[in-house]
Amino acid sequence: MVLDIDLDNDDYRIHNLVKINIFSPPVNHIINDGDTHCREILYIMETSRQAMNIVAHKAARFPVDFAMMQLGVKISMQQPLDSTRSFTFHVRPDKGENFGKFWLFKPELKLFGENGGHGATCTILAQVSEPYYYKSLRQE
Repeated sequence: MVLDIDLDNDDYRIHNLVKINIFSPPVNHIINDGDTHCREILYIMETSRQAMNIVAHKAARFPVDFAMMQLGVKISMQQPLDSTRSFTFHVRPDKGENFGKFWLFKPELKLFGENGGHGATCTILAQVSEPYYYKSLRQE
């Protein structure tokens, strides 16, 4: 559902602001289940997870084989999100806190509609892990 990320602009180079475009899934997609006029919370959770994956690998420059796990998410809705519109997440990436085998991040993603209106804020607790550490977590 994440469309693209553009790091070749002044927003990123000067202000460390990443803008991630989000597209709407097809009408019959599971995320469109229920009220077809408003986005479901599942949509916001999944797109924020995808956005953080892109930020971890492209903006924070973690290698692609490092795993990004969304450990927690808090979503604050400012207004209903129209399901017929596209959205953009704004996030300022950082390197997080290094714990040796993994890093913890608590970024805040702001979701804006096509018209520039602020629709939601997602505060995420994310962990980026080295491949061997991630594999050891899955084997326990």
